[in-house]
Amino acid sequence: MKTAQLKIGDKTLELPIITGTENENGIDVTSLRAETNHLTF
Repeated sequence: MKTAQLKIGDKTLELPIITGTENENGIDVTSLRAETNHLTF
């Protein structure tokens, strides 16, 4: 599985890269809030 890295301060998260229904790539950020207490907009 491909992953993307997101660094916040001294913490680095490994986030899965997923393939959408039209074969586009997306980054799964569902664990972001639980692991970092940050949100996305």
